Amino acid sequence: MADQTIRAFIAVNISNTAKDCLEKVLTSLKAANADVKWSRASSIHLTLKFLGDIFEENVEPVCDSIKTIAVKFTPIDMDIADIGVFPSWKEPRVIWAGVSSQGNKIKQIADALEKAMFDLGFEKEKREFSPHLTLGRVKTGTNLKRLEEIAKGVKIPAARTRAEKVILYRSILSPHGSDHLPLKEIFLGKETLE
Repeated sequence: MADQTIRAFIAVNISNTAKDCLEKVLTSLKAANADVKWSRASSIHLTLKFLGDIFEENVEPVCDSIKTIAVKFTPIDMDIADIGVFPSWKEPRVIWAGVSSQGNKIKQIADALEKAMFDLGFEKEKREFSPHLTLGRVKTGTNLKRLEEIAKGVKIPAARTRAEKVILYRSILSPHGSDHLPLKEIFLGKETLE
């Protein structure tokens, strides 16, 4: 069984209040009738590092590295701000809500994780980390102008959320999208695992 692989990523969760705000945002965006695979608000999270397929035997070393980093940070207040797209509105592929944190602490954690995972043999991310919550993935160009108009007019109510733990998730692909199963939850600023 040592050669079993799982699809994994490291993330922080957002509060139910923030998810409720994003549910309203998603409802507004869906009115454009664009060809987008929308995220379920209940499963939206802030990905810090996507690991891809990893061997089950690597879960423990990954968790040990996360713990070494997480203990150095206290819980982080984050604000969900604007709506944007990657790479641009000319050719949008991913629609997202931006996230900011005091002192850019979320980026500091992501950068530390990037280095630690590279030391464990994971591939380095080619792009600079940009904290965001994925709202949807564009499939075709249908109604993108309308979507852009709506997105630029949407105001996200002051949605503050708090990152209290870093979570190693297993991603299980299913017909309705991905289901995310937490494998290990590691509290920020604490010595214990859950």
